[in-house]
Amino acid sequence: MKKVILYLVATFLCFGIYLISAKASVSFSATFDSGFDADSGADKTAFTDGSLPSLVTGYGGTGQAIKNTFGTTLKYKTSNLNSQKDSISFKFQLPFDLKTDKDIGRIGGSSSHIDVSETSGYTYIADFVAEQIIRTKIDGTGWKRLGDYGTSGDGKFNFCWRGDVSVDSRDETLYITDSCNKRIIKTKMDGSDWQAYPIGAYSPAQIFYDKVSDEIYFYDEGGDQVVSTKFGSDVFNAVSLSGVSAYMTDFIYDSAGGFIYLLDGGASNLSRIKMDGSGLAAFGSSGSGIDEFDSPYALDYDGTYFYIMDEYNSRIVKTQFDGTGWQTYGSQGLGEGKFNDATSMAYDENSGDIFVLDNQDRYTNNSLLIKTKIDGSSWQSFATQGVGSINDLDSMIYDNNTGYYYFAGGYNSVIRTKKDGTDWSIVGTHGDGQDPFSFGYVTGIDVDKSNSDVYTIDHYADQISKFKMNESEWSTWAGPIPGGGSDFSVPRGISLDQANKILYVGDMDHHRIVKTKMDGSLWETYGTLGSGVGQFNYPMNVYYDPITEYVYVSDDGNPRI
Repeated sequence: MKKVILYLVATFLCFGIYLISAKASVSFSATFDSGFDADSGADKTAFTDGSLPSLVTGYGGTGQAIKNTFGTTLKYKTSNLNSQKDSISFKFQLPFDLKTDKDIGRIGGSSSHIDVSETSGYTYIADFVAEQIIRTKIDGTGWKRLGDYGTSGDGKFNFCWRGDVSVDSRDETLYITDSCNKRIIKTKMDGSDWQAYPIGAYSPAQIFYDKVSDEIYFYDEGGDQVVSTKFGSDVFNAVSLSGVSAYMTDFIYDSAGGFIYLLDGGASNLSRIKMDGSGLAAFGSSGSGIDEFDSPYALDYDGTYFYIMDEYNSRIVKTQFDGTGWQTYGSQGLGEGKFNDATSMAYDENSGDIFVLDNQDRYTNNSLLIKTKIDGSSWQSFATQGVGSINDLDSMIYDNNTGYYYFAGGYNSVIRTKKDGTDWSIVGTHGDGQDPFSFGYVTGIDVDKSNSDVYTIDHYADQISKFKMNESEWSTWAGPIPGGGSDFSVPRGISLDQANKILYVGDMDHHRIVKTKMDGSLWETYGTLGSGVGQFNYPMNVYYDPITEYVYVSDDGNPRI
Protein backbone atom coordinates (compact mmCIF):
# COMPACT_ATOMS: atom_id res chain seq x y z
CA MET A 1 0.00 0.00 0.00
CA LYS A 2 1.35 3.30 -1.00
CA LYS A 3 1.54 5.92 1.71
CA VAL A 4 1.94 9.64 1.21
CA ILE A 5 2.83 12.00 4.03
CA LEU A 6 2.16 15.67 3.45
CA TYR A 7 3.91 18.07 5.80
CA LEU A 8 2.37 21.49 6.03
CA VAL A 9 4.12 24.20 7.96
CA ALA A 10 1.68 26.96 8.86
CA THR A 11 3.41 30.01 10.28
CA PHE A 12 1.34 33.16 10.63
CA LEU A 13 2.87 36.58 11.25
CA CYS A 14 -0.08 38.31 12.89
CA PHE A 15 0.56 41.60 14.66
CA GLY A 16 -2.59 43.34 15.91
CA ILE A 17 -4.55 42.92 12.68
CA TYR A 18 -8.23 43.08 13.47
CA LEU A 19 -10.36 40.42 11.78
CA ILE A 20 -13.64 41.62 10.32
CA SER A 21 -14.87 38.12 9.74
CA ALA A 22 -16.30 35.90 12.44
CA LYS A 23 -14.77 32.89 10.72
CA ALA A 24 -11.35 33.50 12.27
CA SER A 25 -9.62 30.98 10.09
CA VAL A 26 -7.54 30.54 7.00
CA SER A 27 -8.24 27.87 4.39
CA PHE A 28 -5.87 26.59 1.75
CA SER A 29 -5.47 23.56 -0.47
CA ALA A 30 -2.41 21.34 -0.78
CA THR A 31 -2.22 20.23 -4.40
CA PHE A 32 -0.71 16.83 -5.24
CA ASP A 33 1.42 15.92 -8.21
CA SER A 34 -0.78 15.28 -11.23
CA GLY A 35 0.68 11.80 -11.71
CA PHE A 36 -0.17 10.65 -8.20
CA ASP A 37 -1.87 7.26 -8.15
CA ALA A 38 -3.49 6.63 -4.81
CA ASP A 39 -4.62 3.35 -3.38
CA SER A 40 -8.32 2.68 -3.02
CA GLY A 41 -8.31 1.54 0.57
CA ALA A 42 -10.60 3.10 3.16
CA ASP A 43 -7.89 4.13 5.58
CA LYS A 44 -7.74 7.89 5.94
CA THR A 45 -6.16 9.49 9.00
CA ALA A 46 -4.94 12.90 9.96
CA PHE A 47 -2.65 13.87 12.76
CA THR A 48 -0.75 16.87 14.04
CA ASP A 49 1.60 16.89 17.00
CA GLY A 50 -0.40 14.22 18.80
CA SER A 51 -2.24 16.62 21.09
CA LEU A 52 -4.62 18.33 18.70
CA PRO A 53 -7.89 16.90 17.37
CA SER A 54 -8.29 15.15 14.04
CA LEU A 55 -8.02 17.39 11.01
CA VAL A 56 -10.03 15.39 8.47
CA THR A 57 -13.29 13.60 9.16
CA GLY A 58 -14.41 10.69 7.03
CA TYR A 59 -13.75 9.86 3.39
CA GLY A 60 -13.61 13.09 1.40
CA GLY A 61 -14.34 14.94 4.62
CA THR A 62 -13.76 18.64 5.15
CA GLY A 63 -11.21 20.04 7.57
CA GLN A 64 -12.14 20.95 11.11
CA ALA A 65 -11.10 24.26 12.63
CA ILE A 66 -8.23 23.62 15.01
CA LYS A 67 -6.15 25.93 17.12
CA ASN A 68 -2.75 26.62 15.65
CA THR A 69 0.37 28.08 17.22
CA PHE A 70 3.37 29.76 15.67
CA GLY A 71 5.62 27.29 13.88
CA THR A 72 3.34 24.27 14.30
CA THR A 73 4.04 21.49 11.80
CA LEU A 74 0.82 19.85 10.64
CA LYS A 75 1.08 16.43 8.99
CA TYR A 76 -1.45 14.64 6.82
CA LYS A 77 -1.09 10.95 5.99
CA THR A 78 -3.41 9.17 3.59
CA SER A 79 -3.72 6.06 1.51
CA ASN A 80 -7.03 6.97 -0.04
CA LEU A 81 -7.01 9.70 -2.66
CA ASN A 82 -9.06 8.70 -5.68
CA SER A 83 -8.08 9.82 -9.15
CA GLN A 84 -10.65 12.63 -9.16
CA LYS A 85 -9.35 14.32 -6.03
CA ASP A 86 -6.03 16.06 -6.49
CA SER A 87 -6.08 18.31 -3.43
CA ILE A 88 -7.12 18.37 0.20
CA SER A 89 -8.37 21.50 1.94
CA PHE A 90 -7.25 22.44 5.42
CA LYS A 91 -8.66 25.11 7.70
CA PHE A 92 -6.64 26.69 10.50
CA GLN A 93 -7.80 28.96 13.27
CA LEU A 94 -5.60 32.04 13.50
CA PRO A 95 -3.35 32.55 16.53
CA PHE A 96 -5.64 35.21 17.88
CA ASP A 97 -9.20 34.12 17.82
CA LEU A 98 -12.26 36.36 18.13
CA LYS A 99 -13.69 33.97 20.71
CA THR A 100 -10.94 34.17 23.32
CA ASP A 101 -10.01 36.52 26.11
CA LYS A 102 -7.08 37.78 24.03
CA ASP A 103 -9.60 39.86 22.11
CA ILE A 104 -11.41 41.43 25.04
CA GLY A 105 -12.41 44.89 23.96
CA ARG A 106 -12.83 44.13 20.26
CA ILE A 107 -16.18 44.61 18.59
CA GLY A 108 -16.65 43.97 14.91
CA GLY A 109 -19.09 46.66 13.86
CA SER A 110 -20.41 49.91 15.29
CA SER A 111 -23.71 49.34 13.46
CA SER A 112 -24.36 46.29 15.65
CA HIS A 113 -27.39 46.48 17.94
CA ILE A 114 -27.10 46.68 21.73
CA ASP A 115 -29.27 46.30 24.81
CA VAL A 116 -28.53 46.86 28.49
CA SER A 117 -29.72 45.03 31.59
CA GLU A 118 -30.92 47.44 34.28
CA THR A 119 -30.39 44.70 36.88
CA SER A 120 -26.83 43.61 36.20
CA GLY A 121 -25.46 46.59 34.28
CA TYR A 122 -24.27 44.33 31.50
CA THR A 123 -24.37 45.60 27.95
CA TYR A 124 -25.22 42.99 25.33
CA ILE A 125 -24.02 43.54 21.78
CA ALA A 126 -25.24 41.70 18.71
CA ASP A 127 -21.96 41.93 16.82
CA PHE A 128 -23.16 41.48 13.27
CA VAL A 129 -19.63 41.42 11.80
CA ALA A 130 -18.31 38.66 14.08
CA GLU A 131 -21.70 36.86 14.09
CA GLN A 132 -21.85 36.58 17.87
CA ILE A 133 -23.25 38.04 21.06
CA ILE A 134 -20.86 39.97 23.31
CA ARG A 135 -21.51 40.74 26.97
CA THR A 136 -19.48 43.30 28.86
CA LYS A 137 -19.54 46.03 31.42
CA ILE A 138 -18.16 49.43 30.51
CA ASP A 139 -14.85 48.64 32.23
CA GLY A 140 -14.48 45.37 30.36
CA THR A 141 -15.28 43.11 33.29
CA GLY A 142 -17.58 40.19 32.67
CA TRP A 143 -16.54 40.03 29.02
CA LYS A 144 -18.05 36.96 27.38
CA ARG A 145 -18.86 35.84 23.84
CA LEU A 146 -21.44 33.44 22.52
CA GLY A 147 -21.89 32.10 19.01
CA ASP A 148 -20.17 31.77 15.70
CA TYR A 149 -21.10 31.97 12.05
CA GLY A 150 -23.35 29.20 10.77
CA THR A 151 -26.07 28.81 8.15
CA SER A 152 -27.64 25.65 9.49
CA GLY A 153 -31.23 26.37 10.48
CA ASP A 154 -30.91 24.06 13.48
CA GLY A 155 -27.27 24.80 14.34
CA LYS A 156 -26.58 25.41 18.02
CA PHE A 157 -24.59 28.52 18.98
CA ASN A 158 -24.53 29.65 15.34
CA PHE A 159 -25.84 32.89 13.86
CA CYS A 160 -26.27 34.22 10.37
CA TRP A 161 -27.30 37.86 10.55
CA ARG A 162 -28.18 40.97 10.41
CA GLY A 163 -29.44 40.44 13.94
CA ASP A 164 -30.45 42.06 17.20
CA VAL A 165 -30.61 41.18 20.89
CA SER A 166 -33.10 42.04 23.63
CA VAL A 167 -32.53 41.09 27.28
CA ASP A 168 -35.01 40.11 29.98
CA SER A 169 -33.17 41.77 32.86
CA ARG A 170 -35.00 39.73 35.48
CA ASP A 171 -32.93 36.62 34.76
CA GLU A 172 -30.57 37.77 31.96
CA THR A 173 -32.36 35.72 29.31
CA LEU A 174 -31.54 36.86 25.79
CA TYR A 175 -33.82 36.95 22.76
CA ILE A 176 -31.81 37.03 19.55
CA THR A 177 -32.89 37.32 15.93
CA ASP A 178 -30.98 34.94 13.68
CA SER A 179 -32.16 36.50 10.46
CA CYS A 180 -30.90 34.43 7.55
CA ASN A 181 -31.53 31.23 9.50
CA LYS A 182 -35.09 32.56 9.94
CA ARG A 183 -35.39 31.87 13.63
CA ILE A 184 -35.38 33.53 17.03
CA ILE A 185 -33.06 32.22 19.74
CA LYS A 186 -33.74 32.26 23.48
CA THR A 187 -30.68 31.56 25.62
CA LYS A 188 -28.48 32.55 28.54
CA MET A 189 -25.10 34.08 27.85
CA ASP A 190 -23.27 30.85 28.71
CA GLY A 191 -25.33 28.97 26.12
CA SER A 192 -27.51 27.22 28.67
CA ASP A 193 -31.27 27.00 28.08
CA TRP A 194 -30.65 27.34 24.34
CA GLN A 195 -33.94 27.23 22.45
CA ALA A 196 -34.49 27.84 18.75
CA TYR A 197 -37.83 29.12 17.48
CA PRO A 198 -38.14 28.64 13.70
CA ILE A 199 -40.24 31.32 11.98
CA GLY A 200 -39.64 30.46 8.35
CA ALA A 201 -42.30 32.81 7.01
CA TYR A 202 -40.43 35.85 8.34
CA SER A 203 -37.00 37.48 8.10
CA PRO A 204 -36.45 38.83 11.64
CA ALA A 205 -34.14 41.82 12.15
CA GLN A 206 -34.65 44.14 15.16
CA ILE A 207 -36.28 42.59 18.23
CA PHE A 208 -37.90 43.87 21.44
CA TYR A 209 -38.89 41.69 24.39
CA ASP A 210 -41.78 42.98 26.53
CA LYS A 211 -41.59 41.46 30.02
CA VAL A 212 -45.07 42.71 30.97
CA SER A 213 -46.84 40.62 28.33
CA ASP A 214 -44.01 38.08 27.87
CA GLU A 215 -44.22 38.75 24.15
CA ILE A 216 -41.56 39.37 21.57
CA TYR A 217 -41.90 41.99 18.86
CA PHE A 218 -39.68 41.80 15.80
CA TYR A 219 -39.29 43.64 12.54
CA ASP A 220 -39.84 41.42 9.51
CA GLU A 221 -37.60 42.81 6.77
CA GLY A 222 -39.19 40.73 4.05
CA GLY A 223 -42.72 41.89 4.79
CA ASP A 224 -41.90 45.42 6.05
CA GLN A 225 -43.96 44.84 9.17
CA VAL A 226 -43.70 44.53 12.94
CA VAL A 227 -44.79 41.11 14.21
CA SER A 228 -45.71 40.12 17.77
CA THR A 229 -45.84 36.61 19.20
CA LYS A 230 -44.99 34.56 22.26
CA PHE A 231 -41.81 32.56 22.01
CA GLY A 232 -42.60 29.18 20.46
CA SER A 233 -46.18 30.07 19.57
CA ASP A 234 -47.74 29.49 16.15
CA VAL A 235 -49.87 32.63 16.54
CA PHE A 236 -48.52 35.82 14.98
CA ASN A 237 -49.97 39.34 14.85
CA ALA A 238 -48.59 41.89 12.40
CA VAL A 239 -48.94 45.54 11.52
CA SER A 240 -47.71 46.79 8.15
CA LEU A 241 -45.32 49.74 8.04
CA SER A 242 -46.34 50.67 4.52
CA GLY A 243 -47.21 54.35 4.67
CA VAL A 244 -45.99 54.51 8.28
CA SER A 245 -42.21 54.40 7.92
CA ALA A 246 -40.10 55.00 4.85
CA TYR A 247 -37.00 53.40 6.37
CA MET A 248 -37.43 51.88 9.81
CA THR A 249 -34.15 51.90 11.73
CA ASP A 250 -35.28 50.94 15.25
CA PHE A 251 -38.44 50.42 17.31
CA ILE A 252 -39.68 49.74 20.84
CA TYR A 253 -43.03 48.61 22.26
CA ASP A 254 -44.69 50.54 25.11
CA SER A 255 -46.97 48.09 26.91
CA ALA A 256 -48.54 50.87 29.01
CA GLY A 257 -49.96 52.69 26.01
CA GLY A 258 -50.00 49.78 23.59
CA PHE A 259 -47.99 51.75 21.03
CA ILE A 260 -45.13 50.68 18.84
CA TYR A 261 -42.72 53.60 18.46
CA LEU A 262 -40.60 53.60 15.32
CA LEU A 263 -37.64 55.63 14.19
CA ASP A 264 -37.81 56.53 10.52
CA GLY A 265 -34.34 57.12 9.11
CA GLY A 266 -35.79 58.16 5.76
CA ALA A 267 -38.34 60.71 6.97
CA SER A 268 -36.18 61.64 10.00
CA ASN A 269 -38.99 61.39 12.50
CA LEU A 270 -40.42 59.32 15.36
CA SER A 271 -43.79 57.73 14.68
CA ARG A 272 -46.20 55.53 16.61
CA ILE A 273 -48.90 53.03 15.78
CA LYS A 274 -50.82 50.27 17.55
CA MET A 275 -50.81 46.65 16.46
CA ASP A 276 -54.35 47.05 15.09
CA GLY A 277 -53.19 49.95 12.91
CA SER A 278 -54.88 52.68 14.96
CA GLY A 279 -53.35 55.73 16.68
CA LEU A 280 -50.95 56.63 13.89
CA ALA A 281 -49.01 59.84 14.63
CA ALA A 282 -45.56 61.25 13.98
CA PHE A 283 -43.18 63.73 15.60
CA GLY A 284 -40.16 65.51 14.17
CA SER A 285 -38.82 66.49 10.78
CA SER A 286 -35.55 66.59 8.90
CA GLY A 287 -32.92 69.06 10.14
CA SER A 288 -30.50 69.78 12.94
CA GLY A 289 -32.54 72.09 15.19
CA ILE A 290 -35.12 71.57 17.91
CA ASP A 291 -37.66 68.84 17.06
CA GLU A 292 -35.51 67.82 14.10
CA PHE A 293 -33.44 64.75 13.25
CA ASP A 294 -31.00 63.72 10.56
CA SER A 295 -31.08 59.95 10.01
CA PRO A 296 -32.10 58.92 13.55
CA TYR A 297 -30.86 55.37 14.03
CA ALA A 298 -31.39 54.01 17.57
CA LEU A 299 -34.23 54.34 20.07
CA ASP A 300 -34.99 53.63 23.74
CA TYR A 301 -37.74 54.71 26.14
CA ASP A 302 -38.06 55.06 29.92
CA GLY A 303 -41.85 55.40 30.02
CA THR A 304 -41.72 59.20 29.82
CA TYR A 305 -38.79 60.22 27.64
CA PHE A 306 -37.44 58.85 24.40
CA TYR A 307 -33.70 58.59 23.87
CA ILE A 308 -32.68 58.81 20.23
CA MET A 309 -29.31 58.40 18.54
CA ASP A 310 -29.44 61.17 15.94
CA GLU A 311 -26.72 59.74 13.71
CA TYR A 312 -25.85 62.47 11.21
CA ASN A 313 -26.30 65.22 13.79
CA SER A 314 -23.86 63.26 15.98
CA ARG A 315 -25.91 63.69 19.13
CA ILE A 316 -28.19 61.97 21.61
CA VAL A 317 -31.67 63.46 21.87
CA LYS A 318 -33.92 63.21 24.93
CA THR A 319 -37.53 64.23 24.33
CA GLN A 320 -41.16 63.43 24.86
CA PHE A 321 -43.32 62.60 21.87
CA ASP A 322 -44.58 66.17 21.55
CA GLY A 323 -41.11 67.70 21.93
CA THR A 324 -41.55 68.61 25.59
CA GLY A 325 -38.29 68.47 27.55
CA TRP A 326 -36.14 68.51 24.41
CA GLN A 327 -32.47 68.08 25.30
CA THR A 328 -29.42 67.10 23.25
CA TYR A 329 -25.87 66.06 23.95
CA GLY A 330 -22.89 65.56 21.68
CA SER A 331 -21.39 66.83 18.46
CA GLN A 332 -19.47 65.43 15.51
CA GLY A 333 -15.85 64.50 16.06
CA LEU A 334 -13.49 62.32 18.02
CA GLY A 335 -13.04 62.13 21.77
CA GLU A 336 -15.14 62.87 24.82
CA GLY A 337 -18.50 64.42 24.12
CA LYS A 338 -18.32 63.64 20.41
CA PHE A 339 -19.69 60.93 18.16
CA ASN A 340 -18.59 59.65 14.81
CA ASP A 341 -21.12 57.50 12.94
CA ALA A 342 -22.86 56.24 16.09
CA THR A 343 -25.78 53.99 15.17
CA SER A 344 -26.64 51.97 18.29
CA MET A 345 -27.79 53.01 21.74
CA ALA A 346 -29.41 51.65 24.92
CA TYR A 347 -30.71 53.46 28.02
CA ASP A 348 -30.36 52.13 31.58
CA GLU A 349 -33.40 53.35 33.55
CA ASN A 350 -31.85 52.57 36.95
CA SER A 351 -28.62 54.50 36.51
CA GLY A 352 -29.65 57.01 33.85
CA ASP A 353 -26.66 55.93 31.80
CA ILE A 354 -26.79 55.85 28.02
CA PHE A 355 -24.66 53.31 26.18
CA VAL A 356 -23.59 54.07 22.63
CA LEU A 357 -21.75 52.05 20.00
CA ASP A 358 -19.61 54.49 18.07
CA ASN A 359 -17.17 54.27 15.19
CA GLN A 360 -14.51 56.58 16.64
CA ASP A 361 -11.94 53.82 16.55
CA ARG A 362 -11.88 54.03 12.75
CA TYR A 363 -9.39 56.88 12.88
CA THR A 364 -8.00 56.92 16.41
CA ASN A 365 -7.63 54.88 19.54
CA ASN A 366 -11.01 56.01 20.87
CA SER A 367 -13.54 53.41 21.88
CA LEU A 368 -16.55 51.78 20.34
CA LEU A 369 -18.57 51.39 23.54
CA ILE A 370 -19.31 54.66 25.33
CA LYS A 371 -21.23 55.34 28.53
CA THR A 372 -22.57 58.80 29.32
CA LYS A 373 -25.52 60.65 30.77
CA ILE A 374 -27.54 63.06 28.67
CA ASP A 375 -25.65 65.99 30.22
CA GLY A 376 -22.29 64.41 29.41
CA SER A 377 -21.40 63.58 32.98
CA SER A 378 -19.84 60.22 33.93
CA TRP A 379 -18.41 59.79 30.44
CA GLN A 380 -16.55 56.50 30.17
CA SER A 381 -15.38 54.39 27.26
CA PHE A 382 -14.21 50.88 26.54
CA ALA A 383 -13.78 48.32 23.75
CA THR A 384 -11.30 49.65 21.27
CA GLN A 385 -10.10 48.61 17.91
CA GLY A 386 -7.40 51.24 18.12
CA VAL A 387 -4.94 50.72 20.97
CA GLY A 388 -3.34 47.36 20.45
CA SER A 389 -4.78 46.86 16.98
CA ILE A 390 -4.64 48.34 13.51
CA ASN A 391 -7.24 48.98 10.83
CA ASP A 392 -6.74 49.50 7.09
CA LEU A 393 -3.00 48.85 7.19
CA ASP A 394 -1.23 50.02 4.04
CA SER A 395 2.37 50.37 5.15
CA MET A 396 4.71 49.32 7.93
CA ILE A 397 8.38 49.98 8.67
CA TYR A 398 10.64 48.59 11.41
CA ASP A 399 13.41 50.61 13.05
CA ASN A 400 15.97 48.08 14.26
CA ASN A 401 17.85 50.82 16.13
CA THR A 402 14.97 51.51 18.49
CA GLY A 403 12.89 48.34 18.18
CA TYR A 404 9.82 50.31 17.09
CA TYR A 405 7.33 49.36 14.42
CA TYR A 406 5.62 52.20 12.56
CA PHE A 407 2.22 51.62 11.00
CA ALA A 408 0.16 53.75 8.67
CA GLY A 409 -2.68 53.19 6.28
CA GLY A 410 -5.96 54.55 5.07
CA TYR A 411 -7.69 57.07 7.31
CA ASN A 412 -5.73 56.03 10.37
CA SER A 413 -3.34 58.08 12.39
CA VAL A 414 0.29 56.98 12.45
CA ILE A 415 0.98 54.35 15.10
CA ARG A 416 4.27 53.45 16.76
CA THR A 417 4.72 50.48 19.06
CA LYS A 418 7.09 47.76 20.18
CA LYS A 419 6.57 44.24 18.89
CA ASP A 420 4.81 43.16 22.08
CA GLY A 421 2.40 46.12 21.91
CA THR A 422 4.07 48.11 24.68
CA ASP A 423 4.93 51.80 24.39
CA TRP A 424 1.99 52.40 22.06
CA SER A 425 1.68 55.94 20.70
CA ILE A 426 -0.46 57.59 18.04
CA VAL A 427 -0.01 60.85 16.20
CA GLY A 428 -2.34 62.73 13.88
CA THR A 429 -6.02 62.77 12.99
CA HIS A 430 -8.03 62.22 9.87
CA GLY A 431 -8.44 65.41 7.86
CA ASP A 432 -7.53 67.07 4.58
CA GLY A 433 -3.78 66.88 5.15
CA GLN A 434 -3.46 70.66 5.19
CA ASP A 435 -3.62 71.19 8.92
CA PRO A 436 -0.57 70.10 10.94
CA PHE A 437 -0.76 66.43 11.90
CA SER A 438 -3.80 65.68 9.79
CA PHE A 439 -3.80 62.96 7.16
CA GLY A 440 -6.08 62.47 4.21
CA TYR A 441 -5.27 58.90 3.24
CA VAL A 442 -1.81 57.58 4.03
CA THR A 443 -0.41 54.96 1.64
CA GLY A 444 3.23 54.82 2.66
CA ILE A 445 5.52 55.37 5.64
CA ASP A 446 9.26 55.30 6.33
CA VAL A 447 11.45 56.50 9.20
CA ASP A 448 14.91 58.04 9.33
CA LYS A 449 16.68 55.70 11.72
CA SER A 450 19.30 58.30 12.58
CA ASN A 451 16.89 60.82 14.11
CA SER A 452 13.43 59.12 14.13
CA ASP A 453 11.96 61.56 11.61
CA VAL A 454 8.81 59.98 10.17
CA TYR A 455 7.92 60.40 6.49
CA THR A 456 4.48 59.61 5.07
CA ILE A 457 2.96 59.92 1.62
CA ASP A 458 -0.64 61.16 1.52
CA HIS A 459 -2.78 59.69 -1.24
CA TYR A 460 -5.48 62.40 -0.95
CA ALA A 461 -3.40 65.46 -0.06
CA ASP A 462 -0.82 64.60 -2.76
CA GLN A 463 2.09 65.40 -0.50
CA ILE A 464 4.94 64.11 1.65
CA SER A 465 4.73 64.87 5.36
CA LYS A 466 7.66 64.87 7.78
CA PHE A 467 7.24 64.97 11.56
CA LYS A 468 8.20 63.60 14.96
CA MET A 469 6.00 61.23 16.94
CA ASN A 470 5.76 63.78 19.76
CA GLU A 471 3.77 66.00 17.33
CA SER A 472 6.61 68.38 16.56
CA GLU A 473 8.56 69.47 13.47
CA TRP A 474 5.67 69.10 11.04
CA SER A 475 6.46 70.02 7.42
CA THR A 476 5.12 69.00 4.02
CA TRP A 477 6.43 68.83 0.46
CA ALA A 478 4.43 68.47 -2.74
CA GLY A 479 6.94 69.31 -5.47
CA PRO A 480 8.61 72.36 -7.01
CA ILE A 481 5.58 73.73 -8.87
CA PRO A 482 5.89 77.55 -8.93
CA GLY A 483 3.14 79.21 -6.94
CA GLY A 484 2.23 76.08 -5.02
CA GLY A 485 0.16 73.08 -5.98
CA SER A 486 1.34 69.51 -6.21
CA ASP A 487 3.50 67.55 -8.61
CA PHE A 488 1.96 64.31 -7.32
CA SER A 489 -1.25 62.70 -8.49
CA VAL A 490 -2.45 59.89 -6.24
CA PRO A 491 0.97 58.96 -4.82
CA ARG A 492 1.39 55.52 -3.28
CA GLY A 493 4.41 54.21 -1.38
CA ILE A 494 7.48 55.94 -0.02
CA SER A 495 11.01 54.71 0.73
CA LEU A 496 13.99 56.53 2.20
CA ASP A 497 17.64 56.43 1.18
CA GLN A 498 18.97 56.88 4.72
CA ALA A 499 22.53 57.77 3.75
CA ASN A 500 21.63 60.56 1.32
CA LYS A 501 18.29 61.67 2.83
CA ILE A 502 16.55 61.08 -0.47
CA LEU A 503 12.96 59.92 -0.80
CA TYR A 504 11.53 57.72 -3.54
CA VAL A 505 7.76 57.94 -4.10
CA GLY A 506 5.43 56.08 -6.42
CA ASP A 507 3.40 58.66 -8.38
CA MET A 508 0.55 56.45 -9.56
CA ASP A 509 -1.51 58.60 -11.93
CA HIS A 510 1.63 60.09 -13.52
CA HIS A 511 3.01 56.57 -14.03
CA ARG A 512 6.44 57.40 -12.67
CA ILE A 513 8.84 57.33 -9.72
CA VAL A 514 9.74 60.61 -8.05
CA LYS A 515 13.12 61.18 -6.36
CA THR A 516 13.29 64.17 -4.04
CA LYS A 517 14.72 65.70 -0.91
CA MET A 518 12.42 67.11 1.73
CA ASP A 519 13.60 70.66 1.19
CA GLY A 520 12.94 70.47 -2.56
CA SER A 521 16.58 70.90 -3.50
CA LEU A 522 16.30 67.78 -5.63
CA TRP A 523 13.44 66.80 -7.90
CA GLU A 524 13.85 64.06 -10.47
CA THR A 525 11.35 61.76 -12.13
CA TYR A 526 11.67 58.50 -13.97
CA GLY A 527 9.12 56.62 -16.06
CA THR A 528 6.23 57.07 -18.46
CA LEU A 529 2.96 55.26 -19.13
CA GLY A 530 3.37 51.88 -20.76
CA SER A 531 4.53 48.31 -20.32
CA GLY A 532 8.08 48.50 -21.68
CA VAL A 533 11.43 49.29 -20.14
CA GLY A 534 11.26 52.57 -18.21
CA GLN A 535 7.46 52.50 -18.22
CA PHE A 536 4.86 51.92 -15.52
CA ASN A 537 1.12 51.42 -15.33
CA TYR A 538 0.06 52.47 -11.82
CA PRO A 539 3.13 52.04 -9.58
CA MET A 540 1.67 51.05 -6.21
CA ASN A 541 4.69 50.84 -3.92
CA VAL A 542 8.44 51.45 -3.89
CA TYR A 543 11.38 50.14 -1.90
CA TYR A 544 14.96 51.44 -1.95
CA ASP A 545 17.69 48.87 -1.27
CA PRO A 546 20.76 50.61 0.23
CA ILE A 547 23.04 47.67 -0.61
CA THR A 548 22.43 47.57 -4.37
CA GLU A 549 21.07 51.14 -4.64
CA TYR A 550 18.21 49.76 -6.72
CA VAL A 551 14.64 50.99 -6.41
CA TYR A 552 12.06 48.20 -6.52
CA VAL A 553 8.60 49.11 -7.82
CA SER A 554 5.35 47.12 -7.74
CA ASP A 555 3.67 47.95 -11.07
CA ASP A 556 0.01 47.16 -10.48
CA GLY A 557 -1.38 47.78 -13.95
CA ASN A 558 1.01 45.53 -15.88
CA PRO A 559 1.35 43.61 -13.31
CA ARG A 560 4.97 43.04 -12.36
CA ILE A 561 7.85 44.10 -10.14
